[in-house]
Amino acid sequence: MNNDKPPALEGNRRLRQALSAAAAAVLRWGSTPAGRALIALVLVLLLGAVFNANGTFLKLNTHSTALRMASVYGILACGMTLVIVSGGIDLSVGSVLALGAVTFSLMSIHWGWPPWLGIPLCLCVGAACGGTSGVLAAKFKVQPFIATLAMMVFARGLAKMVSGQSKVATAMTKRRLGNVMWRNLSQPLAPSMAATS
Repeated sequence: MNNDKPPALEGNRRLRQALSAAAAAVLRWGSTPAGRALIALVLVLLLGAVFNANGTFLKLNTHSTALRMASVYGILACGMTLVIVSGGIDLSVGSVLALGAVTFSLMSIHWGWPPWLGIPLCLCVGAACGGTSGVLAAKFKVQPFIATLAMMVFARGLAKMVSGQSKVATAMTKRRLGNVMWRNLSQPLAPSMAATS
C-alpha cells in the first residue's frame, strides 16, 4: 500500500503552511511600534478615501494645512520628550507658547520691531519661564507639578495682561516683512512662533 499523499493534497498543505507563516509574520510585524503606526496611517487614509468630502481629502492643500497646524504640536513635543523621559512634568507649555506668541505679535505688529530682534527676545521670555520653573523645582525642591502649574497660571495671566485680553490680530496691518504678509502671519510663521516658547 502506498502511503504517499496525492500531489494536490501535498500542495494544499504547503500552501496552508506558507499562508500561516505569512500571517504569523504579519502579526509579529503588526505588534511593533512601526507596524501599529503604519496600520493607523492606512486606516486614516482609507477613511479619508471613503469619506472624502467631495474630493477635499484628496487635495494637497488639505494635507499641507493639516501638517502646518500639527507642526506647532510637533515642535512642542520635541521639548516635552526630554522632560518626560527624565521623569519630570511640565504643565506650562501651552501658556508659555501663548505668552511667546503674544509677545512676538506685540513686538512685530504694534511696536514695529524686526524679527531678528523679536524672535531672540521671545526665546528669552520662554527661557526665563522655563528657567524659573527649573529653579523652583531643582533648587527650592518644589514639586515639578506645582512649579509648572504656577508657571502655567502666571504665563497665561501675563499673556492676557500684555494683550489687553483681546486678539492681537485685530490690529494687523498689511505691512510687509521680507516676503511675508502680516495678514497671513498665523499660518506660515506658526512653527517659528512655537519654537520661541
